[in-house]
Amino acid sequence: MKAFSPNRLLLVALVLGVALPTLAPAAEDMPPDLLERDLEYLTTRRLSTVPRSVSVTTASKFSQTLGTAPASVHIITADDIQTYGYRTLGEALRMLPGVYLSNDRNYSYLGVRGFSRPADFNSRVLLLVDGERINDNLYDSAVFGNDVPVDIDLIDRIEFVPGSGSAVYGSNAFLGVVNVITKHGHSLNGTELSGSYGSFDAFKVRGSYGKRFDNGAELLLSGTGFDWEGADRLYYREFDTPQQHRGRAVGLDYDRGQTALAKFSYHAFSLQAGFADRIKGIPTASFGQVFNDPSAKTDDRRVFVTAKYNDKIGRDWDVYARLGYNQYDYRGTYPYRDTTHAINIDQGTGAWWGGELRFTNTGFDRHRLMLGLELQDNVRQLQRNFDRGGPVYLDRPYRSLRYGFFLQDEFRLLDSLTLMAGARYDHTPFGESANPRIGLTWRALDSTTLKFLYGTAFRAPNVFELFYSDGGITAKANPGLRPENIESIEFDLEHYLTPSTRLAAAFYRYKLNRLIGQVNDPSDDLLYYRNLSGADGMGMELEAEHRFADGIRAILGYSLQRAQDSRGAALLNSPEHMLKLHLSAPLASDEYRLGWETLYFDQRRSKQGKVDGYLLSNLNLVATPLPNLSVSLGLYNLWNVRYRDPVGDDFLQDRILQDGRGFRLRLTVRF
Repeated sequence: MKAFSPNRLLLVALVLGVALPTLAPAAEDMPPDLLERDLEYLTTRRLSTVPRSVSVTTASKFSQTLGTAPASVHIITADDIQTYGYRTLGEALRMLPGVYLSNDRNYSYLGVRGFSRPADFNSRVLLLVDGERINDNLYDSAVFGNDVPVDIDLIDRIEFVPGSGSAVYGSNAFLGVVNVITKHGHSLNGTELSGSYGSFDAFKVRGSYGKRFDNGAELLLSGTGFDWEGADRLYYREFDTPQQHRGRAVGLDYDRGQTALAKFSYHAFSLQAGFADRIKGIPTASFGQVFNDPSAKTDDRRVFVTAKYNDKIGRDWDVYARLGYNQYDYRGTYPYRDTTHAINIDQGTGAWWGGELRFTNTGFDRHRLMLGLELQDNVRQLQRNFDRGGPVYLDRPYRSLRYGFFLQDEFRLLDSLTLMAGARYDHTPFGESANPRIGLTWRALDSTTLKFLYGTAFRAPNVFELFYSDGGITAKANPGLRPENIESIEFDLEHYLTPSTRLAAAFYRYKLNRLIGQVNDPSDDLLYYRNLSGADGMGMELEAEHRFADGIRAILGYSLQRAQDSRGAALLNSPEHMLKLHLSAPLASDEYRLGWETLYFDQRRSKQGKVDGYLLSNLNLVATPLPNLSVSLGLYNLWNVRYRDPVGDDFLQDRILQDGRGFRLRLTVRF
């Protein structure tokens, strides 16, 4: 495949920008009432959404139409999650253009537009739950597997905004922002019990209650427990010796835990709390552990409590206030053997208060102004590493404060032309940063929208990258790290041939400076983080969607992306081509629906070579024979493809084999 250049991408974008408006149907072919429908209505009627009909909040922190949002916003609905049988947040996000997923049999990692460095802990994607920041204050990690503090069945919609987002959200909104918007009490309107069983003895049970009361108050309570035994035997040739069980890890792939969510709202006030506790076995002997030792595991626990107030305080003024408390506890149990058998304990404890206050004014003609302040007080950032019953290698408490000021203006230049301009200043103990963004949106016709987007973002080094050391076992500190930054430019097109046929294209380029990466120091064979010279990426994302009159829906997407380092070499774990097909169709009636997903991911570079590309197909059947009863059967990796994901220097292996064919049977009862 020949290299593609910025000029070539720009030429394609301009041609499409000129051609698509000429393809628009006449006004009488586009019923005006359909242009104003909301997402819920369009989903139930199985019609495509149109740019001005759907409201989103993630792009600018206030509600605006999808067409005027200064970003390429992607939406995954609860209907999508149910239709395609997604089991985790990561699986759901993988359906989107430019997004891919990898797993090292401990954690799941999200790749965006060709960037997903092994061992980066998902620190370059910001994860929100109903606007509350979930990335912890030790590793800056976002989570996309069973460690998410929200059951996937409680998600109402997911809004994903790729690109630089620091002008609105500060640090970690580097490659994109994921906002998980949970269901309200009226969505359940009673009690809901759900249970599932799947391959590798994967059990999951959930009980939920939701209600909207006559006085307008709403309540939702839910708890989930899961126990996934995982693959019984996993083979790793790197450990194939008689002393290491011939490279076979037995019974170490389990994934167990529980989550809980509580929500209460009354008029302008809302209160929300979430909890997740997950224990994961480690079959891969990462970080130089003893292979096939049953004591190897990690335990991650997250807790958050958030109070919010959102109301009008005058004819032209809105106020939004948020105050939240978060806690994250990590405990890794790692067996090592020198002269005697030792258990090494790696601990991290983080606690922080966070708050936000912002004001929105609509009193100026054609303007919507927003001014905000965000603050996070990291009251505890403790890292410890010690041998059980032995020496302590690391015991470093830390406390820090970060804050940011932001201002943005949505200026409607013309009825069809909107300019969004904004900037944010952030202060952290490890560096300061000011980041602007500009978004110009033109609704050329009711059926055609064009966007030009520019922005920068930064990520400050976290305390793990700066200060972690385990006494010379595997890692050492580097307190001299500096923040990394990114500059991105994007051009988007969206066109509706008919109300049920949508075409979309995105063309982008980004450049990273002072990239923070984990490397191995050959002088002492220890891992540490340092600022690398940089990286850059460019690509395009094409998508076509059609909803047929008989309820069949088809989405075809193709992503072409190239991410490379300063020497021109492809980045690790970066597929150049991705092709995605999603089909859903009723069987006999809408009470029985079939979801089909086929995903192709191109080969990726690993530490020692290249990992082959693969084709992954999933099939899900949903049946609702009674109004209060739902049954689904999902088949995953239908063709039993043996595919692998690249891993970092903390593994002896170059790549990790993923699961083969599997299934899940789920039953949900409402009363």
